Amino acid sequence: MYSYYVLHRSDLLNNNGDLSHHVFVLSDPDDVRRAVVAMRELDADEPAADPFRLRVHENGRFVAAHDLCAATDGPAGDGDPAGLAIPPLTGTPLPPGHPVRVDGMTLAYGCTAL
Repeated sequence: MYSYYVLHRSDLLNNNGDLSHHVFVLSDPDDVRRAVVAMRELDADEPAADPFRLRVHENGRFVAAHDLCAATDGPAGDGDPAGLAIPPLTGTPLPPGHPVRVDGMTLAYGCTAL
């Protein structure tokens, strides 16, 4: 079993309340930071519907959840990813290209838009 992060963000698509969901499955803390910064840049004009939610999976099992909203809206929210406190993974990191089951869905390593 592998260790990995699941980063989730929902965004409003239009004034009708339609949502898009971006789910990142990653195993490198720096990749998580880059994904947060990239998504923040996309939301510059429109705030997201939900904060960033980070779930940590160790050896294939969920172990912790973190709301990254405070970290992305505070001093570290200026686009500097170094300020995001991402807990280190223990165990074998999920290799790029390897799928995982998350909330009943099979997701590939990287970003999935739903």
